[in-house]
Amino acid sequence: MKKLLLTLASAALFAAPSMAQLNVTPLTPGCNLVSNRANKSFQYLSADNIWKNVSKFGRQSRVAEEVRPHKLLSYATTIEQQSSLGLGPLPITYKELTGQGYNGYGFAQLYLKDMLSRYAGNKISSIEFCTSLGNHTNGLVYILDAQSGQVLWSARISEINAIYPDNQGQLQVPMNSVKCDYMITGEEAGLLIGWVADYTPASDAPNPLFKENLIMPMYVDGTGAGMGAALVIRNSRGEMGIVDQFANWTMNDGTPLVQAAAINIMTEGENGLKDNDAMVAQATTIRTEKATGLGAKSKIVFANLGLDDIKSIEYNFEIGGVTKSGSYQFNTPVPFYQTAQVTLDAAYPDQAGRSEGNFTITKVNGVDDENIDNEDNEVKYEALVFEKGHRRMPVVETFTSSYCAFCPIVAPALDKISQQTGGNFIPLNVHMDMGPQQHDPLLTNQNYQRLAQQMGINSFPTSVINREMSGHPYVQAPAAVAEVAQTICEANMKVNVGKLANPMIKDIQVSTNLNLTFDAPAGAYAIEYVVTEDGVTGVKQVNGYGNAFANMKQQYPNIPEEAILQAMSEQLGLDFVNDAALKAIAKGGAMLTPTYNDVACTLTNSAEPTYHLPALKAGQEYKHSVSIPAPVRNGSPKVDRSKLSVTALLIDTKSGVVVTATRAKLGEESVESAVESVETASDVQIEAANGAFQVVAENAVAEVYSVDGKLVSSATVNGSASLPTFGKGAFVIRVVKGNNIVSKKAVF
Repeated sequence: MKKLLLTLASAALFAAPSMAQLNVTPLTPGCNLVSNRANKSFQYLSADNIWKNVSKFGRQSRVAEEVRPHKLLSYATTIEQQSSLGLGPLPITYKELTGQGYNGYGFAQLYLKDMLSRYAGNKISSIEFCTSLGNHTNGLVYILDAQSGQVLWSARISEINAIYPDNQGQLQVPMNSVKCDYMITGEEAGLLIGWVADYTPASDAPNPLFKENLIMPMYVDGTGAGMGAALVIRNSRGEMGIVDQFANWTMNDGTPLVQAAAINIMTEGENGLKDNDAMVAQATTIRTEKATGLGAKSKIVFANLGLDDIKSIEYNFEIGGVTKSGSYQFNTPVPFYQTAQVTLDAAYPDQAGRSEGNFTITKVNGVDDENIDNEDNEVKYEALVFEKGHRRMPVVETFTSSYCAFCPIVAPALDKISQQTGGNFIPLNVHMDMGPQQHDPLLTNQNYQRLAQQMGINSFPTSVINREMSGHPYVQAPAAVAEVAQTICEANMKVNVGKLANPMIKDIQVSTNLNLTFDAPAGAYAIEYVVTEDGVTGVKQVNGYGNAFANMKQQYPNIPEEAILQAMSEQLGLDFVNDAALKAIAKGGAMLTPTYNDVACTLTNSAEPTYHLPALKAGQEYKHSVSIPAPVRNGSPKVDRSKLSVTALLIDTKSGVVVTATRAKLGEESVESAVESVETASDVQIEAANGAFQVVAENAVAEVYSVDGKLVSSATVNGSASLPTFGKGAFVIRVVKGNNIVSKKAVF
């Protein structure tokens, strides 16, 4: 079975999306129905407070049974799994639709191969759905191929029962049922199943809201990524369309809100869902030292495709004849069709180099996985083993826009990360368009636009750390950066950047020197270069925090400002009271004119042969030289060449991960990526004096290297030790204690 791949970037962390404009794509035969959405990865979305303040003006649970039926093809959750169900308005008005020529609407759910394979051979016997307030006529229930857009099955329905208010003003939600005879093969890449009908707003609605807004009965979508949230509408020409931004809905306070309509897809046959069924999606690459095992941890991403919450798993790593087995107990069980990520100690071979192994979930909740025949309990992982690892540089690529109301948080977030790391990280701020009419003047490079699409970036602001983890810049990124800062890697590198002495020079000359700890074949690595600019001014930034603060002050003029800031803190989960930078943003008004730093102007394409590295030998220095066109910005503000820097990113071409990086300003050479001072163990003390490093630590190993990588002296430290350099010049000391590395560079 072809697995649905869950990327770590989408599964590890999730950022609150900003609202985007309505974008409708016609559904005609042969078109790509949901663009790239058919293969969209799961995204983990915390359910905490997701229903806070959602109107409870009626409910008709899709999950009336305490135990969900095994043959029900839908994303319904059991009552035990989701204690609160409710109804909520869809944030697209009827006027917006009619203004684009549409007079009908409906709802659908998207089913991918991972779930469809479990129903192979079953017949869809009936499709049940409920509607909104208003009159619905000329209905069409359908099953579409999610790749081609071809209609696989359809049926007309003339009479459609809609939501109606009873005598007490409570909304009643009747279900509509249509018989079906579509046979599921289990080989379908994806099916979109739903309905569409002509729509007239209710004239006797109990609230004016219902006259202009589409009020759709919506329930929790267990995928956490909008798999069941697909609004389908029909225009006056009879063409159907899908709203592209179906997963980007939020509460009024910006809380992510991904819901699904009440659609029940009933099946008949021998197959269906099981109670205990895990689907492994990813086991991340481990980078470890052979002797210490430092870094031998893999992040495992899997989904629960069983009806029982997953409370525990048992697993096995196997690589090069070495095995490691274990079990993991979840403090919070993993509900049906949601993803989980766990970090586990992985097996690795006792030899330096790169090798591939298998990770397998063997048991779920103490019993054998009940869908073991689907072969989705196993996934491959890589182990990169080296004699001595190098310090790794964290790289934070933050996707933002001057039109994004939540993006002023980026600057305080980067300040927070800088304080945490002592500045030992590389920020890259990627400004992008939010839509055709919302062009960010700082967006100058299509390669980053393409990369954002590949990584599934669909919300602002989002920070991506070394292209392994992603999340909200202020809330989640600092912890991810700290994790990367404490890991090691196989490469050491530095970059030398030429000058742009006069305006006639069009290209920046850049050279990167690097070496690896083990042999690597040609094409295993590539280098990307990012040209960034500091001190960009004169661009307006939309400030939703400032707008919220101003509105609350106007609405409650007698309430102290500190009380308003406290309320914002509680509502948004950010500390506007004690964080001076956040407070300044809140009081800064609806529009800001900040100074932007680390603005990504140019990104080279690492897929081009120019940037692929040849076969490399362990310890042998390799020099990579390129000419990069100097960035030019059409319009204001112009690029200030005096404030440009170049960052060299070492890319693992197999995983796409940023291994490490280094940066230098124009006309300068960077320090080596592996020897910048970083202290991750507070109980390790290092001083440099009189031709030696003085180390105070317990149960640690200290080694002194010359800048050309030769070992000068070493010692096991239990208390204190003096490690001589035996000469003058620049030296680096590296102290390993447990899972921490402390390194320091000094000149004697």
